[in-house]
Amino acid sequence: MALNRTTILGSLFAVLLVSGLVWRTVQNWGRVTLDVDKMALHLVIKKIEGQGRIDIGTNLDSNTPVTLRLKKASAAEAVDRLAVATDANWRLSYFMAPRRGAVKDAIAQWEGGNNLENWRSIEFRMPFGMMDDEAVTDPRSEDWMGNILKSGSLSSVLAEVSKRVDVTFRTPNDWDPNAARIPVSGKVSDAVVTLAKNVNASATEIFLLRKSGRGEWGGPDGPPREQGGDQTARAERAPRSPDGQPEGRERRFGNMAPEEREALMKERIAKMPPERQKEALDRMEQFRKLREEMKDLPEAERREKMRELFNTPEIQARMDERMSSRDARMSPDQRRDRYQRYVDRKLERKNAPPAP
Repeated sequence: MALNRTTILGSLFAVLLVSGLVWRTVQNWGRVTLDVDKMALHLVIKKIEGQGRIDIGTNLDSNTPVTLRLKKASAAEAVDRLAVATDANWRLSYFMAPRRGAVKDAIAQWEGGNNLENWRSIEFRMPFGMMDDEAVTDPRSEDWMGNILKSGSLSSVLAEVSKRVDVTFRTPNDWDPNAARIPVSGKVSDAVVTLAKNVNASATEIFLLRKSGRGEWGGPDGPPREQGGDQTARAERAPRSPDGQPEGRERRFGNMAPEEREALMKERIAKMPPERQKEALDRMEQFRKLREEMKDLPEAERREKMRELFNTPEIQARMDERMSSRDARMSPDQRRDRYQRYVDRKLERKNAPPAP
């Protein structure tokens, strides 16, 4: 009897131990813990990919030294911190094509710094001031909105998704099949794979880490916000539409009817933390009034209005808030190095021979 009791207790202990290990594994699944100092970027990416169960593509120098410390960070948080550590931007993207080889080739071209001229990019980014800069969200886990999607061309379906979820879709220009069977529910990550199968296509989910491309303003060679900056000069270099989006880029919020645009912006704002929603709604109303004022103005006067807007204390404070949020995630060495690069670039331009 004693032996049986001992055996039973031992078995129960073993079951509890295994259950605890399984629970701990489930809790940490996809979590990233790192402590690296000046490690080559390509090695850091491999570590994050392995622990986070994700794919990361980048057009940065693969040997860029990275210093990064993470503890049980989500995959999206890890990519965000990596972007901060490398003065880069990131975005979740889905490449979709009839052949897997075409997808792999396109990603390789992008990583090599080439423009994907034969691929369409489908994305709808929130106008400046409408984004929530505090929280890092993972678009993969958002709910699929199959109940509001209508069958049609694949690009039209993906466009409707990208209006509501902060992702980019890439598909070949010469390929746009009919999407008759649309997933009804699930998470975005799973539903995109199902949608691709329904149109006999291959899809790859990848976090793209890309060069900032913002030059001396907020990019890797930009001055820290505490050093100030001529926002009028910034507006002249990067004129914006009445929606506050850079002109000449594929951002189509500004091309929508006002009613649709505002409805979609409210949908996205509703996903923000409650304490930030009122502020975002107030900014949306401010931009709506500005659009009304600017809609019949000549281009030169529209740009002047935008310069005035970007130099208002409210927008200046918003820009400071965004940069401060990013700077707070930088190490002191990163902030010092960024400022040194900014000084070096200024000296280089000052000493450059005049253009012929």
